[in-house]
Amino acid sequence: MPLERSQRGQCVETKQLADGRVALRQSTDPAGPALIYTPQEMAAFVDGVKRGLADHLMAG
Repeated sequence: MPLERSQRGQCVETKQLADGRVALRQSTDPAGPALIYTPQEMAAFVDGVKRGLADHLMAG
C-alpha cells in the first residue's frame, strides 16, 4: 500500500504497516526517514489534537 497524500497540499504522508503501526514521513522528502508509531501512540496524538493540545502549532 502506498503512502497516502492529502489532496490539499499538506506535507505529511501516512501508511498503516502490516503489523498495525503507522509510518509518517514528509511528502517533500520521500527518500527521507519515516517516523513509526504504534496504534496507541497515534490514538493519543489524535485525541490530543482534538482536545486542542496542538493548537499552538497553528498559530501565526
